[in-house]
Amino acid sequence: MKKLYLSNLQTKIPSSSITVKEYIDYFSNWKEDDDPFYWLIKDSNIPFHSNIKTDFIWALDEPIPALQNSISDMLITWLNDCHISEDNINFLMYCHETVEHHSSLTTAFKVKQKLKLKKCLPFSIGHSGSLAVASGIEVAASLVAEEEGELLFIIADSYDPPLKRLSNDAFIKGDAFTSMTVNHSDGEYELVSFGRYSALRPPTDSNLSCTNYLKQEELLLEQSYRVIKDVIKAHSINNVIAQNLSTHYIESINDFCLKNKMKFTKRMEWGNINFLGSDPFITLNHAYKSTERTEDGTFLLLWGSIHHGVGYMVIKTVNKT
Repeated sequence: MKKLYLSNLQTKIPSSSITVKEYIDYFSNWKEDDDPFYWLIKDSNIPFHSNIKTDFIWALDEPIPALQNSISDMLITWLNDCHISEDNINFLMYCHETVEHHSSLTTAFKVKQKLKLKKCLPFSIGHSGSLAVASGIEVAASLVAEEEGELLFIIADSYDPPLKRLSNDAFIKGDAFTSMTVNHSDGEYELVSFGRYSALRPPTDSNLSCTNYLKQEELLLEQSYRVIKDVIKAHSINNVIAQNLSTHYIESINDFCLKNKMKFTKRMEWGNINFLGSDPFITLNHAYKSTERTEDGTFLLLWGSIHHGVGYMVIKTVNKT
């Protein structure tokens, strides 16, 4: 199989934000009867915030990066600023955990149309938590393996009711975008390996109580440790980057890496925010722009979903000197 590369990796955190208090007030005024997407959580009768510990762990004035307009419109504006050349784009892969409200076109088709990607075949993968990224890269790899062109890989999420930004002991969920191209000719990173491990015990409800969430998080950590062990048997890893799920998850992965003499990179900027599928790439780009990373190497990126399991990518920086 030909080598695969990731090129022009870019991430975007919106400059606009809301506070935790503003978000709670906004959510509290939302009426489920008026929302066509209520079916996403209608199997759960747990009221808003009842699955949060008694000691409220977020400051009410804490900012949350949040889009002010529709996710597709903001995404298209940002992608236009990225100056993507449509000439070589044969496929588009849109990975998402959240869904967009009130659009006559799916986000993937709308991006294709607005960016004038005439020969591009669009795909969309969602409803699998942040592991949509792991599934998306698997499909992307098969699509471009024998093609001369490129695949535009997009991750985009924005949280609106009935989906919740706050739950249990987890970090607040923030809005973000990621884009890159996948091809088998050249790029900033070589895509060495990828995959996903299913949840050990999938929860039966979509809105976990705090006690059940913590139990499920321990199972997720067990799977994450297993992924790291399996990957380091096959690849020499310089650095591990994990999705910013919670303080307990991040600190546990950090401790595991230290015991196995591996470097773990923790994001300091927006360190209390989980940017969903974009999160490991945001941390990776932050490491490039800071003094945390001074040498080339091979990175293990981890995505975690309480409901779906663990996804991973192994990427290696390409030395072009």
